[in-house]
Amino acid sequence: MGHKRLLKAVIQDLGDQLGITCTLISHDPLDTLSWADEILVLQEGRLVQQGPPARVYQQPASEYVAGLFGGYNLLTGAAAKALLAASGQSLAAGQRLLIRPEALAVAEAGPIGVAGRVTAVRFFGSYSELDVRLGKSVVTSRVTENRFGPGQLVHVRLAAEGGWVLPASS
Repeated sequence: MGHKRLLKAVIQDLGDQLGITCTLISHDPLDTLSWADEILVLQEGRLVQQGPPARVYQQPASEYVAGLFGGYNLLTGAAAKALLAASGQSLAAGQRLLIRPEALAVAEAGPIGVAGRVTAVRFFGSYSELDVRLGKSVVTSRVTENRFGPGQLVHVRLAAEGGWVLPASS
């Protein structure tokens, strides 16, 4: 990990000092988020998305692109509609709601959000992941301060600009 970080820094510095464009081709897409100015995602030899790292991560063009850059929740039906409705949005027929785990805010039962029950908690050092059942769906949320336990009733809501609606065809 240290060698990889050092190599990326050296290549970045050389590109900056020489004023040249460097191309990073990686089988670890997470390498590109912190390094690239522009990301091109290929699927079966076709360009499926191009843009700045933040946009590719937060607004993936498809489930394939979302999966390359980290965990995600893909919801349809009642859970998706309820989460969007709580943030003043709606979902058209056939559309799906894609949400990164860190874009789901979890709070003790309260008036804002969708009621759910914590089904699992996983500790990862600087954050914990919670699986929360929302009706028939289970979502994964990433929290930095974990004060929740399995079986606990909670309310889940989308963080500001937290969800991305995918068309039915992607």
